[in-house]
Amino acid sequence: MKKVILFIMSAVMFSSIGAQKINIGVVVPDNAIDGVASSVFSSLSTKLERMITNCGGTSVNNGNIVLYPEFNFVNDDMIEGGMRNIYSVNVEMTVKAVSLRSNNNFGAVSWTLKGKGYSKSEAVKDGLGKLNTDDPKFGHFYNDIKTKIEKYYVANRAAIMTRAKSLAAQQQYEEAIALLYDYPAGISGSSEVLSLLTSVYRKYQTANCSRALQEARAKFAVQEYDEAASIIADIDATSSCANEVKALSEQIRNKINADQVAEQEMEMRKYEADASVERARWKAIGRVASAYYYRWYVPYNTIVARRWYYY
Repeated sequence: MKKVILFIMSAVMFSSIGAQKINIGVVVPDNAIDGVASSVFSSLSTKLERMITNCGGTSVNNGNIVLYPEFNFVNDDMIEGGMRNIYSVNVEMTVKAVSLRSNNNFGAVSWTLKGKGYSKSEAVKDGLGKLNTDDPKFGHFYNDIKTKIEKYYVANRAAIMTRAKSLAAQQQYEEAIALLYDYPAGISGSSEVLSLLTSVYRKYQTANCSRALQEARAKFAVQEYDEAASIIADIDATSSCANEVKALSEQIRNKINADQVAEQEMEMRKYEADASVERARWKAIGRVASAYYYRWYVPYNTIVARRWYYY
């Protein structure tokens, strides 16, 4: 069962939200390519995400800035012998950082990796597995593109905000939130972007409060209590239907079993100690942005050509 934190009401007003680090997604092939299984690329994605995290960034969704690897098989040999053939590969992998909206290329880093296995896919997996998640080469690459990405956002701040305002006016709140959410905290103009993000999110909550509450009640009616709790957890404490949400939250509490109650209470105490309503709202904003980007999935083979929109 999915663990959720029941909605917690608080009188604390929203004044600020948590800092958003540079967010860089990872896009890899989701199908087998040249005899290499998709699971091998999936493992590579996990490794690249860990490398981003080790450098101080985040990789919570694909977002606007993504890394995508390109592969060049310099050597691909099959050695016959014994009961099974052995494959040996020499792969040049170049990882590029690009903006999906503007097609900006922020830089690239390359490795030459060698691997062996009983199939080409296993050999490539062996080679990619040797990639060090703390490789200094990637650290230098990350610091370089981080500076370029920050300059990119500062240079495009006015256009980003204008676009977001236009989207919000058309009630395309999710796209506006995703656009603003990507703007890193702590750089020039971030306070203005944050203020606009707060305003757009409040409008989004007002527009979606009744719909979300109705959806949560439907889940409650069929005894899907965790799902109902998950839905109302994203409803803002200052929204127009907050009192109704609080009442439904109490109903959910009364329905779940004793073990779940104890677990939920422990989670809520931790939640109240470690995070305010503002932080919960920031997490909810992040989920809205992630959901938007998930719907706009970009296939690997069109990563460069595809442009979502211009600022």
